[in-house]
Amino acid sequence: SPFRPYPLAYKYNTIELIKCVIFERIRYFSRKKGSGNIEKKLPVVKEGCYECLYRLFLRDKAGLNGKRLCTVPEKTVVEIIEIKYLSVSIWGKTKEGWLCMYMNETFYVKKRL
Repeated sequence: SPFRPYPLAYKYNTIELIKCVIFERIRYFSRKKGSGNIEKKLPVVKEGCYECLYRLFLRDKAGLNGKRLCTVPEKTVVEIIEIKYLSVSIWGKTKEGWLCMYMNETFYVKKRL
């Protein structure tokens, strides 16, 4: 038969990854064990002046589901007055809206000295 999956299970903390090879494609499925969520340690970020390393969207609330208000150009200096930690991201509030400062192990801003 042309459909022959080969499941291999790997355990990492609370996640079980199942690798299936189907038609020479590799797909990864993650499944939560129990009721616990995946916990990732986020870096500590404080309020202050930051420089944007990329072009970023200013949003009306923290999170990707917030409405885009405008675009902040690269190398713009912004003052962060509040920090919000979400599951895999860190958001900073400016006077105009919210900016994503960190997501998926990547910083989008750097601290100004």
